[in-house]
Amino acid sequence: RNMTGRENIMVTGTIYGMEQKELEIKTPEIIAFSGIDLEFIDQPLRTYSSGMKSRLGFSIISHLDPDILLLDEVMSAGDYSFRKKSERRILEMVGGRATVVIVSHDIGLLERLCDRVVAMKYGRIVTHGDYEEAVEVYES
Repeated sequence: RNMTGRENIMVTGTIYGMEQKELEIKTPEIIAFSGIDLEFIDQPLRTYSSGMKSRLGFSIISHLDPDILLLDEVMSAGDYSFRKKSERRILEMVGGRATVVIVSHDIGLLERLCDRVVAMKYGRIVTHGDYEEAVEVYES
């Protein structure tokens, strides 16, 4: 059977510890945030573009209430308006009680969203804390 976008919300939310009732309440908000038209949300995920899958996935996790959230290249898909909306949502989460760890090669994104930056080379931390120093390491 092919899972639909709506079913994916329920399964993914459950995996991340959300209760069924909470998911049912948040589903309309998750769908609206994702920007996926209602005519597509009940279609199989295999029919979604990679951007639609990415938007749905980010929308689901952005409606969690995590202590720690790990985001790996989260802004690599989606149009300009969705990326801006996602940045605002990440800032809301950072401003709350969540610790958000973002893995990205987008140094502009890191400058806008992060208060501390870590640069790594060959799996080892080279510098941490200072944005300019981390960018120098990245660009070298």
